[in-house]
Amino acid sequence: MSTAFPLAGLLRYRRLREEQAAGSLAGARQRVQDVQDRQTDERQRLQGSPVTIDSPASMQAVAAARAASRALLTELEAADARSREDAQQAQLDYNSARAQTLGLEKLADRHADSATAEELRGEQLILDELTSSSWKDRNGGARP
Repeated sequence: MSTAFPLAGLLRYRRLREEQAAGSLAGARQRVQDVQDRQTDERQRLQGSPVTIDSPASMQAVAAARAASRALLTELEAADARSREDAQQAQLDYNSARAQTLGLEKLADRHADSATAEELRGEQLILDELTSSSWKDRNGGARP
């Protein structure tokens, strides 16, 4: 019977941390995509709006709308930069968690290989003993 991997609890914890980091990374990437989509939508909306200026009041309204749109795009660019930074940090966190998990997984694999080899050695000893006993029984206990 093989022995349990002594660091199994730590391995479970590291896998959980890796899954959480992967979830955070996915969320950060989605936020980046959402901000980019919003920027694209806003730019398309601004390009597609016809401008008809037929009075000083409409000119002032167009100027105010453009200023507001420019401010909105500036805010979206800042949000895009923040979301990209967050995504980069989430990627670093995930990479770190994955590296820690990978190291322990390699140890667990080596432990499993070692335990399997030990089990096979034990089985081989039993088979050798059975073969030896059978030979002794057939030949009256004399060794060749």
